[in-house]
Amino acid sequence: MIPLLLLHGALGSAAQFDALKPLLTTDRPVFALNFPGHGGLPTNEPFSMARFSGFVLDFLEKENLAAVDVFGYSMGGYVALYLAAKHPERVRRIFTLGTKFDWTPETAVRETAMINPEKIEAKVPVFAQTLAARHAPADWKTVLHRTADLLRDLGGGHGIAPAS
Repeated sequence: MIPLLLLHGALGSAAQFDALKPLLTTDRPVFALNFPGHGGLPTNEPFSMARFSGFVLDFLEKENLAAVDVFGYSMGGYVALYLAAKHPERVRRIFTLGTKFDWTPETAVRETAMINPEKIEAKVPVFAQTLAARHAPADWKTVLHRTADLLRDLGGGHGIAPAS
């Protein structure tokens, strides 16, 4: 049976799937992983689609998984699509929710404006506390800054190449 891999969104972590995993089918293995810099997984490197999809590929190798079905929430869906574009033999099916596909410099500006750590801390302190706990011991503000850089990269054309 083909395993199911759950990929979290840009500010999320694998722990967000903890309540969902027991409700999923038991006839196949279900995995969830943290991207580097998320959910307490340390990193000193910038975020990028190439890096995150490479991390998933490394996970598949480590777990000896030839291919997986993937559910990706938001950024997790985009990572799954990016991985499938580079390694189609490793991804059988992709299910996404809340995944943005069309990135331009203008959309990147709009999206990054919503993940300003100082604004979040001032206007939504409970969410700031949630992010701090979710990404500890890493600094949640660094996660947001690196995510903003990733979104600007996508807006700059460093995502999935359009089909010709």
